[in-house]
Amino acid sequence: MFTTQIRRINLAHWQKVLPLLMAATICGIGISTANAADQRAQIGKFTTKQTIELDLAKFQNKFSDGQPITDIRVADYEGYMVVRRKGYSQDGLSCLVESAQILNAAGQPIPSGFTAPPGTNVFIDNLVPVKREPCTGDGRCHMLKNVPPGARSARCDKSDLSDNKCTCHLVNNYGETIIIDNYCYSWLEEVMSPLSDWIRLQYIVAI
Repeated sequence: MFTTQIRRINLAHWQKVLPLLMAATICGIGISTANAADQRAQIGKFTTKQTIELDLAKFQNKFSDGQPITDIRVADYEGYMVVRRKGYSQDGLSCLVESAQILNAAGQPIPSGFTAPPGTNVFIDNLVPVKREPCTGDGRCHMLKNVPPGARSARCDKSDLSDNKCTCHLVNNYGETIIIDNYCYSWLEEVMSPLSDWIRLQYIVAI
């Protein structure tokens, strides 16, 4: 035979306690959010040539999903200086490009063409607004390497050779890269990325 236990709740008591619990929870959320936001990493500095030189040793060498990063550089994106990193899928058939804005010491984005005294530090902060541009295809690009006379490789990619547009890059047997349109496509995603996805933990500091 089953019995049911009933606990009586003192409503007056909970009307006093509940607001305190909610306030504590909200404060806790606020503190953790502030801690996450109040972080930054110094990632490089201006050179005598008025370019930004990155300290590549501070950067992660893999995306958060474990995919290797093959290239990290400074680039121009929509009128501002960004860190751009690129890597390829495990099968080597597609690529992923991510861009994060470079900031000055005041936390402001740095416009393209901006000049600063040599040695001026540049940063990225947490959370990092990231432009993510996958470049992939439906398999037709990769199939081209099996078409006579064949090729060394064929994959969807974004590069200087293709004006940073997502296209099929075929490397022939002479080592030449041939750009072929209409076999690859890309799209743009905007995400918030934790600073630790970009920078090794020992180089992240509170501000």
